[in-house]
Amino acid sequence: MLLRLTTLALLAACAHAGPADHAPSAGPEAWSEITLWRLPEAMAAFDSPEADRLARLGRATVLLELPPKTPGNLAEADRILRGLVETRADDEPGIVAAWLLARLHHVHLTPAVPAEAARWYRHLHGQRAFRAHPLVAQAAVKLALLTLYADDGRPFETRYAEANALGTDLADQAARRDFHLLIARAAQFHGQPESLILPHLLAALATGELGHREHANVLYTIADLGPRVGRIAEARAAAAHFLERFPRDERVLTVRQKLAALPPSDS
Repeated sequence: MLLRLTTLALLAACAHAGPADHAPSAGPEAWSEITLWRLPEAMAAFDSPEADRLARLGRATVLLELPPKTPGNLAEADRILRGLVETRADDEPGIVAAWLLARLHHVHLTPAVPAEAARWYRHLHGQRAFRAHPLVAQAAVKLALLTLYADDGRPFETRYAEANALGTDLADQAARRDFHLLIARAAQFHGQPESLILPHLLAALATGELGHREHANVLYTIADLGPRVGRIAEARAAAAHFLERFPRDERVLTVRQKLAALPPSDS
């Protein structure tokens, strides 16, 4: 849902900006219809024989979301989006179109086509001039997800190393949060050493982008794992932060006990 709202917000921003040399064929009201989920009205606003890139992007967006989802609508969206990327891949409509192509194959089609979704996520990840763009950054997260859980016969350790390398230069803080949480959870699920899990939790915490419940969970896990991998200072800080920030959490007593059991600090 958050990614969908991000996409819609970006589309709305595109429409308000408009091409530099002429007014867009669909005005801001058309994009407002999408953000308000009035999809038939939005489709009518984007249905113009003089449709420019933004209007074609808007039509494809509506086709992806318009209920009921039909093979015909999805095929038309695919055709429009591919045409936008082929015409120009390095502008805002081209970036959003590539993202929507990835999402089309990842979540809209039944069954999903993960190999094609990965191809479009990889295309976005390669747009280095747009590395700070939130959708380019999120493409790395989604590519890591597909890599971690790919049914390709490779051992998890190989897929983990490949996925982990995708997060080395994420400029968007929300994407950094999502990436490190993804890697930590996958490592934990597959029984990887706790010394590999903790740095990702610390990195997710450092983004400052955690929601209320996720923030509590990450602090609790750091307080729990830290002593077992020799990160006493981080465990103490996480436990103290948890008790201060979440005094009504049902795990408060457990965290107090964990804090009391830590060896004294050197200071």
